[in-house]
Amino acid sequence: MTSDDSVIKSGLEIVSEFVDSLSDGDSIDSQTLASIRELYKSGKLTRTRLLQSLEEARSRTSSGNSE
Repeated sequence: MTSDDSVIKSGLEIVSEFVDSLSDGDSIDSQTLASIRELYKSGKLTRTRLLQSLEEARSRTSSGNSE
């Protein structure tokens, strides 16, 4: 066991590392990525807000494809 194995990260640290690890090269669509980052940076990353933001991004993408 290394010294890092005994460190327990907080939820905020885990989410921060996750958001930092996201990149444009991932399989995540750029609008989704932007939504997650914006909510996180503004301190408003909650389950409800994330779902609302993703739905809005999906709606914008869908309406953009139909024109």
